[in-house]
Amino acid sequence: MSYTEHYSVLKKECMDFLTEFIKSDQTADKSYFADLTFGGGGHTFELLNMNESFHLRSTDQDPDALANGRKRIDSEKMSERIKLIDTNFEKFPAYILESEADLIEGENGFQGILADLGVSSHHFDEGSRGFSFRFDAPLDMRMDYDNDSIPTAADIINNSTPDELIEIFDDYGEEKYAYRIVQKIIEFRQTKKIETT
Repeated sequence: MSYTEHYSVLKKECMDFLTEFIKSDQTADKSYFADLTFGGGGHTFELLNMNESFHLRSTDQDPDALANGRKRIDSEKMSERIKLIDTNFEKFPAYILESEADLIEGENGFQGILADLGVSSHHFDEGSRGFSFRFDAPLDMRMDYDNDSIPTAADIINNSTPDELIEIFDDYGEEKYAYRIVQKIIEFRQTKKIETT
């Protein structure tokens, strides 16, 4: 599945902030940055194109983003300067400590780390991902959709207790009608499973 065209919001502002203290004539052998939410690669490739001394460690868990990212890395011949890591960003510190500890020893380290959190337009535009109610599709909503150990949104909606659902909608979704929504879900699922968007 190809990754849809992506527009990186606030790209210039992010780049300015990340490189604020790096002089344009700086001749460091390598400066390392991390993009913890690779997605369409907008921020990663912007950094790579800014300065040939910039090297990236980027993460994503979305199979679409990873496949398209690897293809783009190859086509732009950037494999020497970027490592695209198949993982959730929360595991990035452990990955660095286990696999590339030399990047953070002594004077070394990351010049900047970026995390553009949330979903991208790809997740809503690709109906089969189950994020959008514009399409009739399985209610999935997993970023890492090929990982069967992660429950789908349908699993959660159909198997969670009312209190767990209220917590999801109220605490995480900040939905002021959480209680009313959960009542309707509980009522509906007594007759039929909720399986589609």
